[in-house]
Amino acid sequence: MKKIYFLLSVLLCASVLSCQKDPVEKDEPADNPSQEEEELQKKLQANRYVMKQYHDQLFPYYFWYDDVISTVNKLDYQSFSTVSQYFDATLHESDRWSWMADADYYISMTTGVAEKTYGATLLQPIDYYNDYSIYVAMIYPESPLARHGVTRGWKLTHLGGVPVMDLVRDNKFNKEWAKTNQELTFKDLEDSVHTFVESPADALNENPCLVSKIFGPDDYPGLTGKVGYFHYTSFVAQFNGCIDSIMLSFHDAGVNEMIVDLRYNGGGDVTALNTLAGYLAPKSADGKVLQKTIHNTALSFNDSKEVLKVQENSLTLDRLFVIISENSASSSECLINGLRPYMDVNLVGRQSHGKPNGMYVLLYPCSDADYARYDRGDYSKLLYMFLPIAFFNKNSLNESIPNDGFVPDNDRPDDLYH
Repeated sequence: MKKIYFLLSVLLCASVLSCQKDPVEKDEPADNPSQEEEELQKKLQANRYVMKQYHDQLFPYYFWYDDVISTVNKLDYQSFSTVSQYFDATLHESDRWSWMADADYYISMTTGVAEKTYGATLLQPIDYYNDYSIYVAMIYPESPLARHGVTRGWKLTHLGGVPVMDLVRDNKFNKEWAKTNQELTFKDLEDSVHTFVESPADALNENPCLVSKIFGPDDYPGLTGKVGYFHYTSFVAQFNGCIDSIMLSFHDAGVNEMIVDLRYNGGGDVTALNTLAGYLAPKSADGKVLQKTIHNTALSFNDSKEVLKVQENSLTLDRLFVIISENSASSSECLINGLRPYMDVNLVGRQSHGKPNGMYVLLYPCSDADYARYDRGDYSKLLYMFLPIAFFNKNSLNESIPNDGFVPDNDRPDDLYH
């Protein structure tokens, strides 16, 4: 088996309106019809070669391999034009999680550097509020919009002078949102109008440790101690240092209650999961199982246990609250599930996504030489990443994450107006 990159889930897309997860495979325009046909045939041939390589080398990692292999073996490569079409055809009927993407997406995901982005997540408060307007839910510091003072709760009303809801209805929103030198109009929290011209950033460092604060009795009467608040947007191992520094500041301040905001956290790397869990878990949980992974029959030798490593500066918590939503998935849910045997985890928000399983990041091309280049940070020949479900997760009590997600103890809608 090839070396694989261990990841539990994927990052959230920057816009709720259209989140394309498969690569767009386009053909360059040709000078004449015969040349265009020749280029198309070359592209199809190349895609079908990738399909076969995926089938032979990477598909055996799939959790439902035994259930679908006889059907998949009957698939005719000639029936598919793109790799993504073939990939989707190989999936089990109950699989709503596996996906694939191109090299650019993988590089962005692993480095934390996003390309061509405004650095903001847009959402519509349809749930509970029945409002289809578009609001800023989350924004990264130093992003193009942040430089204009845009914050959470601002309402996007126009792009290029055209009402955004007209663009949504005409299926033109994403095209206009991606334009450079675009005129954007927002209403702020006081309904004041702001219009400016801006372009997506060529590259933006999206540090997942978005917000950290400490609240006390002076902030909210009735608090008897110090409460730490941590808004964490993705489990990315490269940024574990920010978790360390924030948790150290909470530890030194004597924080005894904690709010972890995972409402936009779709998961990520198991190393980051272990790091955060190690600061939140009680010292009595040190060395105990955080989660177990179960693979298909042929890969049962890869079944494993992730053990809690309680950090030296771990917090001594009286209470832990986790804010969740339908966007909270995978590692976010593994954190909740893994800690529950050792402490009370109070959930606030909306029901989580429900992802009781995980995947390996399988890179293509996938020879040993290719993976040696990837290990050196050389992705020049990388074409695709495949993320088929490869294992299911359980906690130390053999409890799984519910397929429908965790139901919060305190059901509250995501208030995008503030």
